[in-house]
Amino acid sequence: MMGRLGESRDSWSRAIELEPENYEYWMERGWRKFDLGDLPGAIEDIRQARDLAPDVWVAQFSLGAIYYRTEQDQYKDESHEALDHAIALEPTNPESWRLRGELKLYRFGDPASALEDLNLAVEYGDPNDPRAISLRGEAYHDLGELGPCIDDFNRAFEIDDQNPRYYWLQGDCLAANGDTEHARSRYETFIDFAKDDPQYKEQVRNIQSWLDEN
Repeated sequence: MMGRLGESRDSWSRAIELEPENYEYWMERGWRKFDLGDLPGAIEDIRQARDLAPDVWVAQFSLGAIYYRTEQDQYKDESHEALDHAIALEPTNPESWRLRGELKLYRFGDPASALEDLNLAVEYGDPNDPRAISLRGEAYHDLGELGPCIDDFNRAFEIDDQNPRYYWLQGDCLAANGDTEHARSRYETFIDFAKDDPQYKEQVRNIQSWLDEN
């Protein structure tokens, strides 16, 4: 896999040598560098793509996305700024609203502001894409708005019933809403899906404790 990624990166390097003003080539090489773990190189290339095409939506969106994908708080302001520009260029593109909402939710810890963006992502987006719907459900979860949280995850389940995160978060809202029976069902399904996944180790432990007590 790494060999193919390296070959792809090198192919885009050759393309850049032939057409250094083509922003798409810089953008593609940037994502190959990201996949190879070359974070500084990836950011440099995608920033160059944006500089070559500041009025092209995908260039601004890609810069916002690469900053976000670093998972480093030091880049959250740069990500926000690039996504602001992407939204200005294409105000009804749901991807910009979704990613900026996700950024606000996870990097800025601001579910209220995230909710505003995610409402628009749902409005403009594909009704069969669960990402914005589930993220909005998560924003409702963090805000303690239990009914809308439960409703959004019910919608997400209709599209994708294999995501353990949905069961965990809706279970939280059901439990907080006093619906122990349905919370138990969601939590048990979450554990079935997540028990061997190290990223959910803490959640599995906490939820198992809740199940033991309830």
